[in-house]
Amino acid sequence: MKKLFLVASLGLLGLASSGQSFQKNDLILSGGLGRSILSTPNWDNYENIPGFSTNLFQPITLKAEFALSNEIGLGLSTVYSAASARWQDQGYSYESSYNKLSITPRLNIHFLRKKVLDMYIGGGLGYKTGEYQFKSTDPAFSPVSSIGVIPISLEASLGMRAYITPDLGAFAELGVGHGYLQFGVVYKPLAQTRND
Repeated sequence: MKKLFLVASLGLLGLASSGQSFQKNDLILSGGLGRSILSTPNWDNYENIPGFSTNLFQPITLKAEFALSNEIGLGLSTVYSAASARWQDQGYSYESSYNKLSITPRLNIHFLRKKVLDMYIGGGLGYKTGEYQFKSTDPAFSPVSSIGVIPISLEASLGMRAYITPDLGAFAELGVGHGYLQFGVVYKPLAQTRND
């Protein structure tokens, strides 16, 4: 069993070392979902309220990165998330909601570049906006609306891309800023041009 594992590992390393998944002038586009602790409200204590319901819109992420060199990429990360809760009290309906959008330029340093695998660390500083709302059908209730977020977006992550074809693959990132986990698909629109 150990010999089989060793042979398989050497075979994968040989396959992975025959080219690079991240090279100068590459353009990498990606989109996916995230999991966030801070942007997901904890409404567990309200679930017994009559008519209580929630809608969670976990972070959606769109990214683009251009390879300035074989090791350094400059990119842009856009993330949107939202959540809302509704309930009834004494014949009136109430709703609490928020949404956030961030646009963050980022720099990635690629430290492991193989044919089908690309690992990197990255970070960025950008702009964030969002809104919190609290409203009700109760005529005595005054609606509340506020920006309520610090307008600075920070992110830092450790990421990995794995390609199933030269231009298509999947990515996953662990980090802070827009969620502890992000995952999705990766596409390199110029890969076919490079290979022709």
